[in-house]
Amino acid sequence: MSHPPLTAGAVATLFRNEHPSTSLKPVLQVLEIKRIQVNNSAPAGQPDRFRLVISDGQHYQQGMLATQLNHMVSLDGNVEGGKVATTCIIRVHEYNINLLSNRKIAFLLNVEVLTPPLGHTIGTPVNIEPTGAQPAPSGGGPVAPAPHAPYSASPYNPPAAFTPHSASASAPAPAPYGNPPRGVPTRSVGGAGDEDLSHHTVYPIKNINQFQNKFTIKARVTNKSAMRAWNSKQGKGSGELFNVDLLDGEGGEIRATMFNEAAKRFYEVFQVGQVYFIKINGGPGNVKTAQRKFSNIQNEYELTLDQNTVIQPCFDDAGIATVQYHFTVIGELRYANKDAMVDVVGIVSNSQALGSITARNSGQQISRRNITLIDTSGCSIDMTLWSERAEQWDEHIQNPVLAVRGVKVSDYGGKTLSSVGSTSMELNPNIPETTILRQWFDSQHGNVPHMSLSGAGRAGGDQGGNQMGGAGDAARHTLGEAKDRHFGVTGAPSTWSSKATVVRVKREGMLYYDACTTPDCKFKKVVPASGGFSCEKCHMTIERPHRRYTLNICISDNSNDMWATCFNEVGLIIMGVDAETFAHAKENDELASQFEAIIAEATFKSWNFRIRAKEDEYLGDKRVKYAVVHVEPINFVQESRNLLAEIKKYGV
Repeated sequence: MSHPPLTAGAVATLFRNEHPSTSLKPVLQVLEIKRIQVNNSAPAGQPDRFRLVISDGQHYQQGMLATQLNHMVSLDGNVEGGKVATTCIIRVHEYNINLLSNRKIAFLLNVEVLTPPLGHTIGTPVNIEPTGAQPAPSGGGPVAPAPHAPYSASPYNPPAAFTPHSASASAPAPAPYGNPPRGVPTRSVGGAGDEDLSHHTVYPIKNINQFQNKFTIKARVTNKSAMRAWNSKQGKGSGELFNVDLLDGEGGEIRATMFNEAAKRFYEVFQVGQVYFIKINGGPGNVKTAQRKFSNIQNEYELTLDQNTVIQPCFDDAGIATVQYHFTVIGELRYANKDAMVDVVGIVSNSQALGSITARNSGQQISRRNITLIDTSGCSIDMTLWSERAEQWDEHIQNPVLAVRGVKVSDYGGKTLSSVGSTSMELNPNIPETTILRQWFDSQHGNVPHMSLSGAGRAGGDQGGNQMGGAGDAARHTLGEAKDRHFGVTGAPSTWSSKATVVRVKREGMLYYDACTTPDCKFKKVVPASGGFSCEKCHMTIERPHRRYTLNICISDNSNDMWATCFNEVGLIIMGVDAETFAHAKENDELASQFEAIIAEATFKSWNFRIRAKEDEYLGDKRVKYAVVHVEPINFVQESRNLLAEIKKYGV
């Protein structure tokens, strides 16, 4: 079988770190693959790793495949779909050289499979290790590790070619410019004492992994959480912690957390927007697998900074962005998992008044505010701001663009967003998305039809939804959505519109009541009195009361049905007769056929309903009651236009 030539001298070049990891793309042969299983002390969910032996035909070297490439490995002989297998040929697009157990290991970050297994070893490669070089076995047999002498290099010595924004070890420190921010120290903090980190070789954040224990990074703090208490679920300890999000000049991001004494020591040192050198001195657990459910940082690892960590401000921050977003389109949030952490950007279309809730555990009052975001996807979503963010929000700002980083997705009452301690927000940020959103919103004069991903659970008012008009232009939802999203369960009323059909009018119970005929009274407690009837509210005596509807009807659509109360104005429209006529037919046996005719005429007619839901409690039993507050005939021409507009949103 013909095969592409191997890159001569590539292994020696890798071993000496003579090229950046992206400029050299060597073609190599895989001689051996071995699975390395994680031990019992590793964090739950940590994947196994694969150790490789790679060869250029002259030398071979130990390598390690990045965990995100584990799916490319074939151990069972199935090599369909470009699998990495013994004796196959690969092209290495990106790599990293690190010391592991005092041996140089090539960490393969991006590879391309060029051929299936050849079944034999190309050339007679020998071990590139300094001593005890041995020929590699042919045919992909096990490769015995060669004995080797300890290197004279330091335990960590990353290649300078990986650090385009760093100074070399012999170069002078960059001259700082400007004045340090208030409260930021001008020298290193932590470790055994003063140490100048500006001469250290800087390591890219994207290359950090658990096989390194000593390195220095240069990064900007893009977000800083508040100091908060923590308690072990097993009762093994408690204390304080905070975390910072770090961004370097190559776009690499990572979260760093500090506990107890380290948290107290470094809390005032780290300031948002400032750049720092951070030296990790090899403490246990400094690099660990990230807990992605608490962060949307694009890194599979996170840092723990301890008392041995050295931190030094750097006032030469050119080339490092202030923040890096990974936006999710609002329309795509309908598919997001519960508790996922996302970045979003949108126009603030609605801002509710400041409210508060009582914390279940502490009993403290916590401020909250709900705002609504919309974007060019034609969808909107509600976001809850808590505590200081809720209090500091200016509800009078007219439709600003808001970029939010690290907000949590909730599925209570549809899809909603909730700020957390590490959430950061920026009004009208200087990014391309701001221009796009502003031009889109202004071109429609702020009248943007949209479909809401959020349902109940908001603090009253119309439920955001598909603004299709009708029933007072309330947000459109099906009856099934209203029930599934538990509209009205918070105690505050929720209002929406539905297109539905009356399928039943309840014949039993109180269908109407006697009301006062005095203008602006209409009170229902009217009792017989001498000379007529007396109203308990206005204390007027009237000749006879006026009948008013209090109907119970069952309405239905394609998703569900619902029993709702209709009062007089709505009852007049649905029944087609006033309550006096309806009551007269019901109370006279000889008019039974007329009564049934009125009922029959009202059923199986479709309307646009505006419905209000509110939770009620009776004798300790809580339930949601529904009331029709407005009804109007269906405008089929307008309905057709609305449906066409909805279809266009999906690009059909």
